[in-house]
Amino acid sequence: MLTSNQLIIFLESVPGIDEITKKSNYSINQVAEMVLNLFGPDNFVLDNVLESTERKFLYFFEELGFVESITDDVVISAGRYWRIHYWILKEDRIIKYLDKLKDVKKLNYDEMYKVISDELWKNNNTKL
Repeated sequence: MLTSNQLIIFLESVPGIDEITKKSNYSINQVAEMVLNLFGPDNFVLDNVLESTERKFLYFFEELGFVESITDDVVISAGRYWRIHYWILKEDRIIKYLDKLKDVKKLNYDEMYKVISDELWKNNNTKL
């Protein structure tokens, strides 16, 4: 299960999170708390319990591949169908993302600069 600290580190590294938090007047910590409270230990939440702001965050995370929305049709009395929408938190993808983020932070910057050729260093106008 994801911890609050893991989720905060993840959220701080997500591209575009600043824009959506500003629009909704949420802090990163509040978003992390919201996600943990919504999904709970089962990593899913029914759509009909969500507020519009919560749903906007889930759509945002779905675009990034960290949340998935699913629809099920259930047969109820008299052969009628009832459609259920719910969201699944892709905790395994978040943990893999965090592991990759740790690897990136461990990089030795001196070694990174050695990879850049002398020609690129000499030409100030070249974009990497």
